[in-house]
Amino acid sequence: MSLPAELIANVIELVYHLSDGKPDVRTLAACSIVCKNWSNAVRPLLHRHLIIGDVISQGRMWHHHTFDRANALLHAPGNLGTYVRAVHLRVFPLNSSFMEFFTILSFCPHVYQLSLEVTLRAFSELGLGMLASLPVRIRGLELACGPTSPALYQLLQIWPSIQFLDLLTELTAPPPENRPPFTLYELTTERQSLDVLRWLLPPLQDGLHKTDLQILGFWNTPSEDVSDVITEYAPHVRSLRLPHPPKHDFLKPFTALEEFALRIFPGFFPPLPLPQTIQHLRIHNPIVITGPLESRMIGAVEALPNLRWVTVNQPAADRCEFGELGRVCEERGIEMVVDPAAVSLVGHLLFLRGGCDSMICSLNILFALNVFRVCTRWRISVACIRHPMVDFRPR
Repeated sequence: MSLPAELIANVIELVYHLSDGKPDVRTLAACSIVCKNWSNAVRPLLHRHLIIGDVISQGRMWHHHTFDRANALLHAPGNLGTYVRAVHLRVFPLNSSFMEFFTILSFCPHVYQLSLEVTLRAFSELGLGMLASLPVRIRGLELACGPTSPALYQLLQIWPSIQFLDLLTELTAPPPENRPPFTLYELTTERQSLDVLRWLLPPLQDGLHKTDLQILGFWNTPSEDVSDVITEYAPHVRSLRLPHPPKHDFLKPFTALEEFALRIFPGFFPPLPLPQTIQHLRIHNPIVITGPLESRMIGAVEALPNLRWVTVNQPAADRCEFGELGRVCEERGIEMVVDPAAVSLVGHLLFLRGGCDSMICSLNILFALNVFRVCTRWRISVACIRHPMVDFRPR
């Protein structure tokens, strides 16, 4: 007698994650060969993410294939490509590399998230036409490209359906005059010029002064010249992610902020008054500690009347004792969460490939970002993986 589908789903839910927060691919694969009913339940989860090439992805890797292996998998019986929702690969300045990209997407009609490392100068008109002809609706894009490459502008032109953008490159290529009709719900970016940032941000609706932008994040502290632009959108932003606390008046216009995340814990906290609307405070791995970490966090918790969750990543939890903070959170009914899947930004792993040589370097965050810029400038392929924060994306 076979188990009801509801019980199979409950079992899979219990074994879905390892203790470090990563999906348990080995157990899921074992579940998929129990019988047909189990296979039907597991396949959409097992093949949800497809990663192709030499990619290091902490907390995000499901499958790691060569193109030939992925191509064989997608050609196999069972239409496995219909289960794929996210694809991560590199596009080199070779025609064969582009054709691999095109072939993979042609077998994955339901993919909605792309994570691309583009080292070619630009997509050709023929290539863009081929991509535009595919029956895919891309909603999320994570992109690393050369600073002078127009690849981002080209992809937004053919896929204006993109709503979630994580841009890992500081662009120097000027944006085109004609802006495609895309509108971003989430924007996470490296430091950008005023022209590029204005081009990326969704237009403010005349009269109503509203915007679809809900999630805003920066991998570097925003420069002074873009502060006025950010201020225009701040009243509508619900989630803000920064590398470290901003200047005194930066947070003041964020009057509807529900989540505030710091990717690097500073030697001082809180950074002056935080918006009282914050419900989720998220802290990543501390780099500089000049005083008791726990007492500084308690001060922030006590200053936020609407706070419901406090999240720290695993390295922060391993380094610090949070007994008193836990007591304060418990008294106020605040849930304290340790996120095992959050990647520490202290030690980035960069996978650098140049010619026939490859090396893995463990670098601190500032040096890692500088290396990333140098490598993209000289067209060295770089995989610089950063784990996203908790988001407010509509389900």
